[in-house]
Amino acid sequence: MIRRPPRSTLFPYTTLFRSAVSALKRNKILFESDKHVSGVTIPIVILHAEDDNIIPVELGRKLYEAATDGRPKSVATSMVVFERELGYGHRYICRDPDLPSYIRRFLDHPEVKLT
Repeated sequence: MIRRPPRSTLFPYTTLFRSAVSALKRNKILFESDKHVSGVTIPIVILHAEDDNIIPVELGRKLYEAATDGRPKSVATSMVVFERELGYGHRYICRDPDLPSYIRRFLDHPEVKLT
């Protein structure tokens, strides 16, 4: 039996992802959340994992900064960054045992920073 190394199984998905992103850019469909977040008039909580390899945590921090700088101080903005060691990546923040308490605290007291 011939086995493919794990990396080779990711190649088609990487190629497909890059093609999709190129098509979106060509059609001027951009995900510029940081440019639009100032128009959000309700409290925002941003959850991001340091080891997210799809959307780098730096972009989450940029969104947080845009939300705090571009909106009235009376509209709450919080961010929770999950440590790389937890291994949540892009998809598994939902596995954090403390997630319900973060959400509950935010819903009960959005003015209190979670970070």
